[in-house]
Amino acid sequence: MPRPLSFQSTPWQVFEITSRCIQARFLLTPGDESNRRLLGVLGRAQELYGEHVRLHMVAGTSNHLHLLVSSRDSAWRARFKAHLKTNISKELGDLHGWSEHLFGRRARDIPVLDEEALLERVRYFLAHGVKEGLVARPEDWPGPPWVRALTEGKRLVGVWYRRTDYYNRARAWARRKKPDGTPAPKLADFGDEKEVTLAPLPNWSELSETERRGRFQRIVDQIHPPVTSGDAGGSQSNANVLGAAAILSQDPHHRPEWSKRTTAPRVHATSDAARFEWLEAYRSFVDRWRTGLARLRGGDFLQVLPAGGVLAPPVMALVEEQPRGANHLGRSGRVAGGLALAAGQ
Repeated sequence: MPRPLSFQSTPWQVFEITSRCIQARFLLTPGDESNRRLLGVLGRAQELYGEHVRLHMVAGTSNHLHLLVSSRDSAWRARFKAHLKTNISKELGDLHGWSEHLFGRRARDIPVLDEEALLERVRYFLAHGVKEGLVARPEDWPGPPWVRALTEGKRLVGVWYRRTDYYNRARAWARRKKPDGTPAPKLADFGDEKEVTLAPLPNWSELSETERRGRFQRIVDQIHPPVTSGDAGGSQSNANVLGAAAILSQDPHHRPEWSKRTTAPRVHATSDAARFEWLEAYRSFVDRWRTGLARLRGGDFLQVLPAGGVLAPPVMALVEEQPRGANHLGRSGRVAGGLALAAGQ
């Protein structure tokens, strides 16, 4: 079954973005420095793309990550994801001694079509760590305090390392023929504090901050660890909860013998009518997109592509190779125009 094309039917549509570490390894294992780096990458991404992508919630465990976002269009969401995955791989790979990409495949974007489906995703995000039997309460997860940020307003502050500046300074220091006693530069000296801001959910945007926190807290209060089979009378027990200390001591390179894998849904929707309407729109988009790409490869105008999608790098390279003036756009104009037109701007 081919991977679904990137498609956004309306501006500021909500998506769940999910991505798993390669071979389900624990490369996202939390810790003080890994938490700071992860938050730093998110904070930097918001600086670059915050006007076009809104981050609402984050959840995950040691081997996968979920984001709940809304975006202006598919192209901006693609850039946001690319920045996150690339720089999370760099920062946590550097920390854990992993030289390859952290994530095994491209992230999956699943649109959330109605309010009830959105509330289900909120419960799913808040229950992370508890439903897997890792911690007894959502707030106990030793990673970044995603839950307390929503229920208490706790700040999410990380560090973004200016690695280009660091490398340039380190190379200049190493090239000195006569050391003058100046200490070698340290990466920590090139870190900038970044704060992650979680935008209100679209259906709660009219509520006050206090009301939103109260709603999140009520959902959190209803989340409990799974009931173990040996509990008499069906009572709940925390005996089989792994606990924060054990999570922090995990080897980031560990590969579990078994990892749960399920087929991701095309959409999140509680209304059959909304689901069928979106699927019909998607099928129509796919037909028009493939027809448009065939015409584009034949030298036709970029405008043949329908709104809602994103040009893949190989297609962008094809456009780049065309003679100047083709498609009525210059070299830089073809790139910007291609992305804009494909995204429906």
